[in-house]
Amino acid sequence: MLAAIGKYFIQRYWRNTPESERRVCIHKISCSRAVYENLDNHGFWVGVKSYFQRRKTCNENYKIKLVDGKIIIKTKYGSILNENDINPIILKEFKTSP
Repeated sequence: MLAAIGKYFIQRYWRNTPESERRVCIHKISCSRAVYENLDNHGFWVGVKSYFQRRKTCNENYKIKLVDGKIIIKTKYGSILNENDINPIILKEFKTSP
C-alpha cells in the first residue's frame, strides 16, 4: 500500500513537470525512475532507502574529471560514479567542453 502511494507521487511528478523543467540527474537512470523501480520491485522501505541515497548523491555539488582515461563523477559526499553509470547528457557536455 505504501509503495503504491510513493509510485503515485512519482507518476504525478512525471505528468506535471515537463522534462524541460526537470533538473538533469547525474545518474544514467534518473533518480525518480530508480526509486519508482525499487518501490515497484522491492517495496516501500527499499524505495525510501534508495530515495535518500539518491538525494545524497544527486545534486549539483559534484566534480567530473578524467581518471586513467575514464570519466568519473565524485559527489559532494565522496561517492564515485563510473562512466557507465553517468547520465549521457552530462558525459556529452563534459566531452565537448573546452
